[in-house]
Amino acid sequence: MITGFFDLETPKDLLKKLRHDLIQMELHPFDIYLAYNFFVTAEAMLDWIYPGNQNRKVRTKIRNSEVILQITSDLATGAKHFSGLSDIHKSVVKTDISAGYIPRGYFPKGAFPVGFFGDGMLRVHLDKETTAEDRTTFSAFELASRVLTYWEEALTSPTDD
Repeated sequence: MITGFFDLETPKDLLKKLRHDLIQMELHPFDIYLAYNFFVTAEAMLDWIYPGNQNRKVRTKIRNSEVILQITSDLATGAKHFSGLSDIHKSVVKTDISAGYIPRGYFPKGAFPVGFFGDGMLRVHLDKETTAEDRTTFSAFELASRVLTYWEEALTSPTDD
């Protein structure tokens, strides 16, 4: 049984990876691989902090108490399994790509890079019950930023450097 993954050995190491992934998402806003990587890594944080079957209930309780963790779980599960587990995961309705000024599908797929015609984004559509905000559509980058903030606050104590 291995512990960690190469030099990723602790939850704080995984937090550093999330910071790195978010920077990459900002630099490459249409890279779905980066978004996938970020949310699957973020979902693993609870497993790293509370490992093993003995902590399953703790992980579930924490995830169920935090909307941003529910969204993260839904995105990661949907990404890994190509669909949500509708009886468990209900916060994310769908994901799509907003191409900018020219509607998607106007030109043949691959004719121009996504984002070529203006500011679009990787979008996440949340269930109306999930968000307390007046909107249900968010960029993947915005949600990832919120996830990173959550984990930075959860893992950083005042005595840390």
